[in-house]
Amino acid sequence: MEQPVLAYKPRTVIGGLKRKLNLRENEEQRLIPQLYTQWERRRGELADAVPGRTFGVEIYPEKPDFNPHVDHFHYLAGAEITGEHELPEGMEAFVAEAGTYAVFTYRGKMDGIGAFISEVYQEWFPRSAYRPGCYDLEVYDERFRGPDDERSVMEFWVPVIYTKPHHCGIYESTWTTAAQAVREAIKFTGKKDVSLVDVMGYTGHAFRINIRDGDVHVSGPTAWHWGPVLTEGLLNLGIRASYLGELNFTPPTPEQLGDAIAKVQRSIDRGVPAVAWDLFIPEFGVIFGYDDEKQEFHAKDVGKEGTLPYHKLGRGEVGELFVLTMDEWFEVDKRTALAGALQIIIDHARIQDRTFPEYRNGLAGFDAWIGAFRKGAVDVFGNAYNTAVVCDARAYAVKFLEQIEQQWNGPEPEQREVSRLAGEAAAHYRTVYEALAELPPLYPFPQGGNPDIAANAEYSIAVLERAKAAEERGVAVLERMRDALGG
Repeated sequence: MEQPVLAYKPRTVIGGLKRKLNLRENEEQRLIPQLYTQWERRRGELADAVPGRTFGVEIYPEKPDFNPHVDHFHYLAGAEITGEHELPEGMEAFVAEAGTYAVFTYRGKMDGIGAFISEVYQEWFPRSAYRPGCYDLEVYDERFRGPDDERSVMEFWVPVIYTKPHHCGIYESTWTTAAQAVREAIKFTGKKDVSLVDVMGYTGHAFRINIRDGDVHVSGPTAWHWGPVLTEGLLNLGIRASYLGELNFTPPTPEQLGDAIAKVQRSIDRGVPAVAWDLFIPEFGVIFGYDDEKQEFHAKDVGKEGTLPYHKLGRGEVGELFVLTMDEWFEVDKRTALAGALQIIIDHARIQDRTFPEYRNGLAGFDAWIGAFRKGAVDVFGNAYNTAVVCDARAYAVKFLEQIEQQWNGPEPEQREVSRLAGEAAAHYRTVYEALAELPPLYPFPQGGNPDIAANAEYSIAVLERAKAAEERGVAVLERMRDALGG
């Protein structure tokens, strides 16, 4: 069986003839072929039928142990209809809702269609990140040459529901591995009560978007100046940090490696893990122990937990050194913390902010993403990764702003105004999140989906335009919130 294409399909209304049956009855009485014979005699009665395609719709009951061989379901043979006309006597309509569909292709005589559909439901779906909807569609167009022709081609559309957790709204982990690693290290400092929502919000990571212009490359979410961004953000949490190395695709010199090893060891000796890049995969992780005798670190990132030889630090898959340690923690009042966070968020949204020339961040990042779809140049793997990261980040943005709304809900006029504005901003960012959350089912990571399909691109552009418009409104509210704090 060919792998399916994941495709966005608009709402489709199908009118035709319907009957109740199960597969055993169909095999014994040829009920579906009879239904198509009746349909072909009457299809001319549908004045607003779209020519060129015939649909066979199987509508299943929502029954956990449903077995099509013995349990009854409905089968409708018909065509797409576009108008609001009353259907001819004996005909019914079915609405196939807009959404993501797995589109399978069947080739050959129709005597093998039963085995093909069984393979779809019994083999492909259990291994996928999806579960099927309660109906499917057989689509016959000009490529279908008849039920007994080996050259016949039929499409089989199944609406899919994404079941693989994409972390949008879970708040226990994040696709932003820099924030995840920072949070893991913070647990061992005097700021151990700082939550992942706090880290994502006060460092600005919940509001980041960084897209490589032209292709939406996988590097986007981590292609920024790590040290300055992380150390500035951590100040809003009351943490002074320092770092060695940068994103430069250059392995460390022996002297740089020695300095980095010593820095990590000093932090671990104080009981605080170090944050590092590209330990086992090109993402951020933590180093939490070392063994001088074996010359190795104990480390963890999203790829694995294990030992890392000293000489491999900064010489991973990419080959560049970056380690960050948390050196001091101090009290920071909530006005200073929030004002600092808002300035980081607004700068990122409005200006080219500590990234590289070929990348676009903030609101311009949405434009770069949309532009890549319009040019048909979207990288499959990179698009799926950016989709997951940015969707997840905006879920944290909503949670952070709702938290600010509650924390600032006090008796003073300034407190009430900040609280009100946080609630207003949260509503806009919820719209951003809800728009972006439509994309992971279409572009699952790491498989990637099919961004090159015209209908998918058109749908994605509309989603991203909707998300950008809501984000523009949200940023404007955050600017008012900054001004209310005297920023």
